[in-house]
Amino acid sequence: MHPYTYAVINDNRLSIRVPEWLHTHTSMRGKLIVGYRTAKARSSSFLLATGESVRGHEFHHTVAEPAGGALDISSMAPDIQTVQGGFASKSLFASYLHVHMGADAILAERFLAACSALRHPLSDHTMQYLLD
Repeated sequence: MHPYTYAVINDNRLSIRVPEWLHTHTSMRGKLIVGYRTAKARSSSFLLATGESVRGHEFHHTVAEPAGGALDISSMAPDIQTVQGGFASKSLFASYLHVHMGADAILAERFLAACSALRHPLSDHTMQYLLD
């Protein structure tokens, strides 16, 4: 298992690898995905409780498959439908949504509390427990 995200080129296509325990993969698409979003948590994580919302923006050329289902993500544009995406657990919040911690002070407090709770590098076994 490689602990970091990294890029690999196969057959002239760029593929962004993510850690195996995230159970997804990403690949480049020609279309730029950009815009402001509101995300509502479908389940609790260290950052958001179920039903809480956060605002942010997306700016990427890649697509995750599967996209995850931790968040209901809606666009500020009325013609774009709400989609599910992202991954969340006791120690993980991963999505294309760029969240600004200054938007809500509780987000920064929760993030720092989660970081201080993880003072030691995690083993594969511990990481799997936290993701379950």
